[in-house]
Amino acid sequence: MTMADIGATESRSVKQQLARATIRLLKRLMGNDRALEMLKRLIRQLPYRLAFPVTWVCLEEFPLTSVAIDRWRCAYPRQFPQVRVTVNPNCLSGRFFAISGYYEDRLTDLIQAPERDGLLVDIGANFGYYPVLWLAKRATTRTIVAEPVSEYVQLLQENLKPYQSRFQIFAGCIGDYEGTALVDTVGDPTMLSKVVTNDPTGQARQVPMLTLAALLAKYGETTVDVLKVDAEGYDLKILASCKPLFERHAIHTVFWETAKSEEQAAMEAYLRQLGYVRILTGYVTGYDRAPAGLVHEQIIT
Repeated sequence: MTMADIGATESRSVKQQLARATIRLLKRLMGNDRALEMLKRLIRQLPYRLAFPVTWVCLEEFPLTSVAIDRWRCAYPRQFPQVRVTVNPNCLSGRFFAISGYYEDRLTDLIQAPERDGLLVDIGANFGYYPVLWLAKRATTRTIVAEPVSEYVQLLQENLKPYQSRFQIFAGCIGDYEGTALVDTVGDPTMLSKVVTNDPTGQARQVPMLTLAALLAKYGETTVDVLKVDAEGYDLKILASCKPLFERHAIHTVFWETAKSEEQAAMEAYLRQLGYVRILTGYVTGYDRAPAGLVHEQIIT
């Protein structure tokens, strides 16, 4: 560790200590519920580099049972502060979003880019963050969401309701075959729900599964402007089943959860061969259908 690294670490520590002392003072003066609501308003005014550490301090200082549960259900995205989104308060990521208004900022910026329009297909949509922002962006957008966990399907119905006829919800999985699949929600429905091949605990749920091609046919669609896949390890199987769609460029832009594997490398090579270019790398991988004449990649890390 360099002296600069040590200095940066000490600086973060001092800031967090100051934030913790301020939060504890507000709790004593205002009570937990009112203090949390004030902090949510204040943190949304901070840039990400400051909001991130302060939010984590808040999560430590306000355990789930320390405030009314409704304080955790309600979130407002920074991009559309007038749009109310309901989250699962038992999910840590949901509570982080409820405090800060931030949720995967790099991916959000790319999906919300002004030039992206049309149909968003969100596989593993959870409570519907990306579909809500997509539909709120402009009246020409529409979305199909796939979510296998019934508790999150209910949240999707609530969060997408204001957009009436511009959305479709498929209560099931998207995968590499049509039929049924077992989904393990890892206890309380969380953002880590995943398709499994066996159920030793007897608690996995059986849900319908479609391929992406079958999903599009079900709702009368032929092309996807943005495909987002977050299937907790099943992403590459889904993408492999989409090869005919990629071959005819029916999918314009795709994002998936990065896997450090030979299958990931093979999928990326396949997309590049078809003329797609990488636009995002890191915890999420993103590829875009290359405009004519584009010969380089512009990668966001």
